Amino acid sequence: MCEPIIKEFTKLPAINITANKYYLFDSKTTDKDDIECFVNQTISSCMHKTDPDEPFIGFVYNPSPSVLYDINKYKVIKTFITCFNIRNEVNLNNTIILTKINYNKYKYKQFDKEKNIYITHLYNNIQIQPGENFNVIPNERDHDILYIYITETKPFGEAYVRNLTDVVNKIYEAVNITSIVDVTTSEKLDYQFFNELLYMRNINNDTIKKITDNFIEKGHTINLSCDDIIDLNSSSLIRHIECVYSNNLSLDNRFINRRELKGILDKNFCACIVSNYTRIANNYQLYNIDRNYTFYEPISYLIHSKILPYFIKCYNIPENDYIINAKNIHICRNIDTNDANINKKTQNYTGVVAIDIMISSNDDCLGFSRKFVDDTAMSMSTGDAIIYNPRLLSNTNSANDKIYLLSFEIELISLLHINSIIY
Repeated sequence: MCEPIIKEFTKLPAINITANKYYLFDSKTTDKDDIECFVNQTISSCMHKTDPDEPFIGFVYNPSPSVLYDINKYKVIKTFITCFNIRNEVNLNNTIILTKINYNKYKYKQFDKEKNIYITHLYNNIQIQPGENFNVIPNERDHDILYIYITETKPFGEAYVRNLTDVVNKIYEAVNITSIVDVTTSEKLDYQFFNELLYMRNINNDTIKKITDNFIEKGHTINLSCDDIIDLNSSSLIRHIECVYSNNLSLDNRFINRRELKGILDKNFCACIVSNYTRIANNYQLYNIDRNYTFYEPISYLIHSKILPYFIKCYNIPENDYIINAKNIHICRNIDTNDANINKKTQNYTGVVAIDIMISSNDDCLGFSRKFVDDTAMSMSTGDAIIYNPRLLSNTNSANDKIYLLSFEIELISLLHINSIIY
């Protein structure tokens, strides 16, 4: 993956659009105004390389953090950040941080191996081209910025209407001025660091400030790296389990991680489970599965041969030290998930994580997702499974009576604790 690039323009177009409003751009328009010329020139150099034939292009001027976050949900391929006006060029708050953690990696909390961030200061007439799959975190705004996005799926926004009195054909000349300086830090750029940076959007982190306070040279980008990465350490497992059961989840707890398993259950078998459920459960919301259930054996085999080994690997569970149980196996129909029921349900969970397997048909589960308190969502197709912490479910999850889920929890019991009781 390429490093971030900074370009400097001799002149930029006049911006006369509404701030914090997302516009869609039509690159096929023949007559382009000043802003459209600039957007077109910005994206034209990369369109034929890695982007799909007809990607979606949009731009927003001085967006709020919530708008920036929403845009990421549409599978951003590339981002271009152009700085138009810095009211105080020596202000150290004029900083942008870039990470290689894209939206999907953030959504599933898959950044335990990440160890790099890129920091650059903003100056008038520069454009930052982070490359592919970078997550951009702006600092406290003391600048005017135009964000241009290329996305895989169509984002919200309205079509940009050009200024017909200002139809021009301008070329904006720019030169590359990037110089990436590698800086190794003794601070730990670990899972907790990145989760705080991306979830809390905390750019004023002390580690970053130590670097940026002494680095304001124009056109430079810092690559801040650290090899001392904390992995999912077995020594912290007991504390993580205790915090889950006490509902005291910290940002470094491994059990806030979310995982996805694609197509682990055959679609025809999913249809058989749903058909059997509607016949024997009379559309009750929840049906508990025990050894007498028709499909108990294949479901038990699936759990123990595919899901539990995946859980053990992802969460670094020492098998010799813990009994790992799948409990409360049930089929549920997503009839009623209002706020009160969600709060009641999450309080009753006794596992460290929950598993949902989508057994509805793809037509019925289209648009359904599990939503979480950090504003991310996990969608599923037929036969897909997700692993998540139910205590972090959002109360905005909506009901859908066509959704059927095969669900259970994973419980960890310490053998050391059992032995201490016996002896």
